[in-house]
Amino acid sequence: VLALCLCSDGSSRMPPESCRPLRLDALLIAVALFGLSTATVAAVESGTVVRLETFVDRGEYERAIATADSILESAATVLAPKLEASVLDALVEALYRSGRAREERTDQLALRGLRIRRELDDPSGLAATLLQYGNMHIYAGRAASAREQYEEALAVLERVPDPDPAQWGMVLNNLGVACKQLGDYSAALAFYEDGLELRERTLGPEHLDVAGSLNNIANVDIVRGDYASAAAAHRRALGIRE
Repeated sequence: VLALCLCSDGSSRMPPESCRPLRLDALLIAVALFGLSTATVAAVESGTVVRLETFVDRGEYERAIATADSILESAATVLAPKLEASVLDALVEALYRSGRAREERTDQLALRGLRIRRELDDPSGLAATLLQYGNMHIYAGRAASAREQYEEALAVLERVPDPDPAQWGMVLNNLGVACKQLGDYSAALAFYEDGLELRERTLGPEHLDVAGSLNNIANVDIVRGDYASAAAAHRRALGIRE
């Protein structure tokens, strides 16, 4: 089993696409049984999360769901809590993106991941799970609940000495989305502007995420009737995208 879990060059990196028959649950079990080094275990766990996130990014939601379900069922006894929470994050994202945000199972899995994160000393991980839980509520049309999750994620990140700028920017952006859906346009604009300032400072003024923030600001300006500001923001965003 272990041989099937290793790459063709004998390393413990996640296998290339040519190794597609790989079962991630079998890989995790094999690693646990063979008592491999800490570095190898970390590489396998990281690769597992990357593989699931890749499925989601490609829109292969059913594949992500099936893989995550298999891991949680077959390898449950060998999963470290942090890895289990990351697998749950990916599973929840695949479920809400595939139109199942309102299903009870999606909510239960999100809460399960959140309970695990709260027991770990991992603020960035907790913020990531809160972000996913908030996203699930947005997809389900529950903007007020989403805002609560995003606000907690922001409070967590504000206590981290060196937070991930990309994660922080996403939380601010999604807070703006929730506030806009709730009709709180002043708060939405404030969060979008905070996100824009952060993204410009950490990613550079020509980054595509900066363009996304500018478009969001413009959309709020339109609702508020500030068409000149909206046009200026849209023009700048368009210039970045060209």
